[in-house]
Amino acid sequence: MQKISQLSIQLPSLKKLALGSNNLGSKFDTIKRHFKNEIIDFGEESDDQGTLSASEEENIEESESDGGEEENGASGEDDWDNDEEFLASFVDKDILAALDMLTVEEGQTLSFSNEASKRWDTVEDGKRVAAKILETKRIHTLDLSGNTLGVQAAGPIAEALKKHPELKIAQWNNLFTTRLNTEIPVVLKSFTDAMIFAGTRLTTLDLSDNAIGPQAIHGLQDFLSSEACFGLKNLYLNNCGLGSAGITVAKCLITCHQKAVTSGKRFELEVFVAGRNRLENPGAKALAEAFSTLKSLVEVRMYQNGIKDAGIKELAKAFAQNPKLKIIDLNDNTFNEPAATVMSKVVGRLNNLVYVNFSDCLCRAQGCLNIVQELVDAKSPIQELLLAGNEIDADTMQKISQLSIQLPSLKKLALGCNNLGSKYDTIKRRFKNEIIDFGEESDDQGSLSESEG
Repeated sequence: MQKISQLSIQLPSLKKLALGSNNLGSKFDTIKRHFKNEIIDFGEESDDQGTLSASEEENIEESESDGGEEENGASGEDDWDNDEEFLASFVDKDILAALDMLTVEEGQTLSFSNEASKRWDTVEDGKRVAAKILETKRIHTLDLSGNTLGVQAAGPIAEALKKHPELKIAQWNNLFTTRLNTEIPVVLKSFTDAMIFAGTRLTTLDLSDNAIGPQAIHGLQDFLSSEACFGLKNLYLNNCGLGSAGITVAKCLITCHQKAVTSGKRFELEVFVAGRNRLENPGAKALAEAFSTLKSLVEVRMYQNGIKDAGIKELAKAFAQNPKLKIIDLNDNTFNEPAATVMSKVVGRLNNLVYVNFSDCLCRAQGCLNIVQELVDAKSPIQELLLAGNEIDADTMQKISQLSIQLPSLKKLALGCNNLGSKYDTIKRRFKNEIIDFGEESDDQGSLSESEG
């Protein structure tokens, strides 16, 4: 029972652990009382099978020794005088901590978000925050967002993090406003090293709106490559100015996956958000390799990254290796028609896809038509399809609008800011419904000239 309970902490998605009808005997109430939570089910005491019988114990003894001195407990009775002695008798000191981690409830959040005294500069500032962390018995979510944290204040907080291996969600976005890029990696390193030391297994890490570029990424890379991230499901690095550091992030994800495989475990990242990061083609290609390696993605958002057709094509190949994908957001990158056509073949094969945002991607008229046609042919469950700002002409717009009727789950089709010109009113009147959004006529880009068409 002890070993099973200890091992179960390595199951990040565990919702139920059934351990009823076993042999807890007179210690049933003690164990159930101490470890009671929504995950572990010890069953009813009436179903417990009691401690092992004397005959079973004797068989064990006979197999270990012939005629040796009789061991305590052969009668099936325990010699512990009280609950405290029983709980202290566990051989492995980590078992209690492991089971304590299982008792963390989803709602337990410690938040310092946007504090009135939001600038944390000194050791004393850090001690004030650390004291609250230390006095909280179990923390599921730690929200430090909207403050500005310096190196000196980070020290005590990092020490406090070492006492909370049960932490699952680190909400640390917008944490370094006005800080130097030499300070940020030091703070990140102290926090992530503390979590590695504690044996923390995060499921969500949000570092959005922090300047984690090439000069600061080394404060994070050891953590992202480590066993501490085997259970990571959600990684938010939105608006971090990653640039070439996106390549480092990709390498870390691949390394983490390789380490997990080597140790017989799984690293199954599901949500990756990295919009507004100047990733461009090198970053997109590196992350595409990581996505192809993981094969576990459910949501990918990489909008406004200056990715051009070569990077888009690599991402398309990677998305094809992730059949669980539900959400793809590549808004405001540059596809062009050839890359859009490659992407169309992929989205048509993703049977779980419900949201696609390819607005302002220069997919062009034919590229957009190909995307819609592939979704229709695949009988896609798509619910929201955003294709605004893609130089779709009036004739193609009518074809797309007509095709969209064949998407049974479609709830929104965004087609504004395209090129309907004088036909805007006619098309909008003809296909007007609650699903298709043609935007405002003032946002229409006018008819494409013959040379552009």
